[in-house]
Amino acid sequence: MGCCCSMCVSPKFPENADYIGTWTGGGIKLTISDDCYFTYSTKTTLRSISINEAPITKWYDDDSGFDVFVGLCSKKMHVQSPPKKDDSGKWTMVVNGDELTRDA
Repeated sequence: MGCCCSMCVSPKFPENADYIGTWTGGGIKLTISDDCYFTYSTKTTLRSISINEAPITKWYDDDSGFDVFVGLCSKKMHVQSPPKKDDSGKWTMVVNGDELTRDA
């Protein structure tokens, strides 16, 4: 299943453009590409999780998150705080309870 809907991250859909880029924090690396794909990795002493180039299949209008298609199912990534740029130019957002940052 590819990414084929208007809900995708794309330069054509500027309402989601702030999400594009590589976000890091707390041992997590999350990348959202401008062609609608999601890459995620995290590693703790007990486990590691890696999702590579999963298509983003839905954005929620209320900025509460987005769905990624992994294997045979969708997984909602919960956004508690959408991307915001601070005075120094650093971007922050909170996804699944983890604060992530990216440079401008």
